[in-house]
Amino acid sequence: MGDAFWLVESPANRGLAEAAWRAKATDPNSALFKSGVGDIDNSDVLAMFETVELHHPDWSRIDWVGVKLSKDLNQAFREDGFVTAEIGHGFSITRNDR
Repeated sequence: MGDAFWLVESPANRGLAEAAWRAKATDPNSALFKSGVGDIDNSDVLAMFETVELHHPDWSRIDWVGVKLSKDLNQAFREDGFVTAEIGHGFSITRNDR
Protein backbone atom coordinates (compact mmCIF):
# COMPACT_ATOMS: atom_id res chain seq x y z
CA MET A 1 0.00 0.00 0.00
CA GLY A 2 1.40 3.37 -0.98
CA ASP A 3 1.15 6.80 0.56
CA ALA A 4 -2.04 8.83 0.72
CA PHE A 5 -2.73 11.57 -1.80
CA TRP A 6 -5.12 14.49 -1.64
CA LEU A 7 -5.58 16.06 -5.06
CA VAL A 8 -7.56 18.97 -6.42
CA GLU A 9 -10.20 17.68 -8.84
CA SER A 10 -9.21 17.97 -12.50
CA PRO A 11 -9.47 15.59 -15.46
CA ALA A 12 -5.77 14.71 -15.21
CA ASN A 13 -5.87 14.21 -11.44
CA ARG A 14 -9.08 12.16 -11.64
CA GLY A 15 -7.37 9.80 -14.12
CA LEU A 16 -4.34 9.43 -11.85
CA ALA A 17 -6.49 8.86 -8.79
CA GLU A 18 -8.72 6.26 -10.43
CA ALA A 19 -5.71 4.36 -11.78
CA ALA A 20 -4.09 4.34 -8.32
CA TRP A 21 -7.33 3.22 -6.66
CA ARG A 22 -7.83 0.38 -9.18
CA ALA A 23 -4.26 -0.79 -8.61
CA LYS A 24 -4.72 -0.49 -4.82
CA ALA A 25 -1.44 1.42 -4.91
CA THR A 26 -2.32 4.10 -2.36
CA ASP A 27 -3.66 4.55 1.12
CA PRO A 28 -7.47 4.16 1.04
CA ASN A 29 -7.78 7.58 2.72
CA SER A 30 -6.66 9.24 -0.52
CA ALA A 31 -9.13 11.71 -1.99
CA LEU A 32 -10.00 14.26 -4.66
CA PHE A 33 -11.27 17.68 -3.58
CA LYS A 34 -13.20 20.34 -5.42
CA SER A 35 -11.38 23.64 -5.73
CA GLY A 36 -12.73 27.14 -5.57
CA VAL A 37 -12.13 29.51 -8.43
CA GLY A 38 -8.64 30.89 -8.87
CA ASP A 39 -5.12 29.94 -7.90
CA ILE A 40 -4.19 28.24 -4.66
CA ASP A 41 -2.76 30.76 -2.21
CA ASN A 42 -0.81 30.47 1.05
CA SER A 43 -3.93 30.31 3.20
CA ASP A 44 -5.24 27.38 1.11
CA VAL A 45 -1.97 25.49 1.63
CA LEU A 46 -1.92 26.14 5.37
CA ALA A 47 -5.58 25.13 5.73
CA MET A 48 -4.96 21.87 3.86
CA PHE A 49 -1.88 21.26 5.99
CA GLU A 50 -4.02 21.52 9.14
CA THR A 51 -6.40 18.94 7.67
CA VAL A 52 -3.53 16.57 6.83
CA GLU A 53 -2.16 16.96 10.36
CA LEU A 54 -5.59 16.13 11.77
CA HIS A 55 -6.20 13.02 9.66
CA HIS A 56 -2.63 11.74 9.19
CA PRO A 57 -0.69 12.75 12.32
CA ASP A 58 2.12 10.27 11.62
CA TRP A 59 3.13 11.75 8.26
CA SER A 60 6.83 12.15 7.61
CA ARG A 61 6.83 14.02 4.27
CA ILE A 62 4.24 15.96 2.32
CA ASP A 63 4.75 16.88 -1.34
CA TRP A 64 2.84 19.93 -2.53
CA VAL A 65 2.44 19.42 -6.27
CA GLY A 66 1.70 22.42 -8.46
CA VAL A 67 2.21 24.87 -5.60
CA LYS A 68 5.07 27.37 -5.43
CA LEU A 69 7.05 27.61 -2.20
CA SER A 70 6.61 31.28 -1.38
CA LYS A 71 8.80 33.11 1.12
CA ASP A 72 5.86 33.27 3.55
CA LEU A 73 5.10 29.54 3.31
CA ASN A 74 8.77 28.67 3.64
CA GLN A 75 9.03 30.82 6.76
CA ALA A 76 5.82 29.45 8.29
CA PHE A 77 6.85 25.81 7.85
CA ARG A 78 10.43 26.41 9.02
CA GLU A 79 9.22 28.30 12.11
CA ASP A 80 7.21 25.18 12.98
CA GLY A 81 10.38 23.08 12.70
CA PHE A 82 9.83 21.51 9.28
CA VAL A 83 12.44 21.13 6.57
CA THR A 84 11.35 22.52 3.20
CA ALA A 85 12.73 21.72 -0.23
CA GLU A 86 11.77 22.79 -3.72
CA ILE A 87 11.04 19.85 -5.98
CA GLY A 88 10.55 19.95 -9.75
CA HIS A 89 6.77 20.25 -9.60
CA GLY A 90 6.30 22.09 -6.30
CA PHE A 91 7.82 21.67 -2.86
CA SER A 92 8.00 19.23 0.03
CA ILE A 93 8.02 19.53 3.78
CA THR A 94 9.61 16.94 6.03
CA ARG A 95 9.46 16.49 9.76
CA ASN A 96 12.81 17.39 11.26
CA ASP A 97 12.34 14.86 14.09
CA ARG A 98 12.06 11.73 11.91
